[in-house]
Amino acid sequence: MRLGRIRKAGFQRHFQRGLRLWVISGGCNLDGKAVNWRGRCSSTYKISSNNEDGYNDMPSGTNSSRRLFGLTVRQNAHPDMRRLRREAGDPSLHGNKFWKSSCLIMDYLKRNPLQQGARVLDLGCGWGLGGIFCAKHFDAKVTGLDADPSVFPFLEYHAELNGVAVKTWRCYYERVRKQDLAGFDAVIGTDICFWDKLEEPLYNLTRRAMQAGVGRVVLADPGRSPFRRLAERAADKLDATYCEWRVSRPMAASGCLMIAEQR
Repeated sequence: MRLGRIRKAGFQRHFQRGLRLWVISGGCNLDGKAVNWRGRCSSTYKISSNNEDGYNDMPSGTNSSRRLFGLTVRQNAHPDMRRLRREAGDPSLHGNKFWKSSCLIMDYLKRNPLQQGARVLDLGCGWGLGGIFCAKHFDAKVTGLDADPSVFPFLEYHAELNGVAVKTWRCYYERVRKQDLAGFDAVIGTDICFWDKLEEPLYNLTRRAMQAGVGRVVLADPGRSPFRRLAERAADKLDATYCEWRVSRPMAASGCLMIAEQR
């Protein structure tokens, strides 16, 4: 994992070789000292157990379900997931399971919450856990967008399981217009830049979102090359933040975040 690369609005910090490297991990550096990142990080280092503030990530008591950031998530071995695959078929565009990078975006949003009732577009939603998290914890009005409609039964199942409602929208990134984006306060996406050919449409969508007045675009990825190129381009051209992020609980995950915000 490449540590320490942080790009921020109007701010680039370079370190000489052998000096401190930084990694964003709940707002802390490698020495366990807090980073004052846009004034939204906690004042002391603490590895989050996510057992506070209503998140309640306790073992589910079954190996076919788990608790993550206050959500109940079925694993593929669960009978309901097997039934959905029989009825809806397996999703064709990698929306066939829970992706660990969802933990990165949920941890970020836990520490940098949206406004209550925010309108959220979940790009390449798959099972939709990021959007469901927003609906559950911020009472967000969420729309899950995906090009593959076979993911929607899995999203709708998990939304109902967690006591929320999420709208669905079958669409490709290239066809999301500026006027569409103007109806949202935030755009999120997890593990959606996994092919080289996705870099350009996702950059253009982020640019249109900023032009449309969307308050925040947050994308998470385990650190694939297409995503890193996307994040670097957004940092250079759109004044976005590009940083490493990791969580240890309730599931170990590491990768990158790209955050574009209105200035």
